[in-house]
Amino acid sequence: MIDIILRKITFRNLFLIDAFGALFSSISIGLIIPFFFDGVGLPHLILSSLAIAAFIYSGYSFSCYLFLKNNLKTYLKYIAFSNLIYLLITLFVIVFYYAQISVTGLIYFILEAIIITILVSIELKIIYSK
Repeated sequence: MIDIILRKITFRNLFLIDAFGALFSSISIGLIIPFFFDGVGLPHLILSSLAIAAFIYSGYSFSCYLFLKNNLKTYLKYIAFSNLIYLLITLFVIVFYYAQISVTGLIYFILEAIIITILVSIELKIIYSK
């Protein structure tokens, strides 16, 4: 089943999925968490930095989806690598701030890490299978 889905996903669709996911993260981390969940125990600078990074990734992926016609595989490698870096930073934040972070924050960031892991694994499978 998963192989059938992977064969049907195009590079362009992955850029769109990535763009919406990063936009959701940016809005969640930059607006919803700080204002409605009192920052979940994380410093404002950390949340802002993660939100800005996610927003930049979203802009990159939307731009690739809208404007690229050739060499999509190369640009998908860039966003997959960037997502991997973001994932590692998120995991570092969870570990470093573990004593301060609220249960809500812990749940959010663990779910985000799981989703990013799945996305990166799909991106890498697509990149290296096509």
